[in-house]
Amino acid sequence: MTTFYNNLKAVFAAVLVFTTCWQVSARDINVRGKVIHQATEEPLYGVSIFNADTDKLVGTTNDEGRYTVNVPSDCRLSFSVMGCQEKTVIVNGQLNIDVALEPKAKTLDEVVVKAKAITNALVTEPTDIMVKGNYLHVKTHVKVPHQLFSSSMRMIVQPSIYDVTSKTRKYMRPVVFDGRRYAITQERMYDWKPETDPLLPYVQIKKTGGRSDDVLTLQDSVFVDNPGHDFRCDIM
Repeated sequence: MTTFYNNLKAVFAAVLVFTTCWQVSARDINVRGKVIHQATEEPLYGVSIFNADTDKLVGTTNDEGRYTVNVPSDCRLSFSVMGCQEKTVIVNGQLNIDVALEPKAKTLDEVVVKAKAITNALVTEPTDIMVKGNYLHVKTHVKVPHQLFSSSMRMIVQPSIYDVTSKTRKYMRPVVFDGRRYAITQERMYDWKPETDPLLPYVQIKKTGGRSDDVLTLQDSVFVDNPGHDFRCDIM
């Protein structure tokens, strides 16, 4: 009987050790880094960063291509942006992860609008960005990953014009998707006044998240003080 209890204690201790090790390995950590274009070595803005294990968006890169995300130390991070090959990296406890994304060929239904310089009156890129006087006119198609859509959330697709010369940004009209459950929740809030929502004119209702990506058409214009500067159109 004594031998049995000793063996049982040994097994129990082993389980405790295993459980403790698992908790340590799965702790959340802050991972920082920079994402660049492999060919040009320029920082990439608006790169979507997913936890590849849960397929959940955890962050994006800023104007300098930098990001900070809080994720489990043993997860995998997926970096995705239009115009580049998606790349997945194993975190493995690393606190700093720099990533270089390889370019990919464009397709007719997917136009990359990032880092397109405007130096003449007409841009000979498929983005159809034109300069008329002091106005920049933008018309493009953007593919939005299905992971960004959720029935219980609001998603905002925000295009903007970045003045590369003066390092300033101007925002254009957003496209707003309210998930079906999100919209119902808003309607049922007794103190909710739709007229106070500044995004109301841009709202579209999306019934489901779906499994396929959505291709959106964005068309807008913006006034700029110095049309002779270099510009690019970013979409967040």
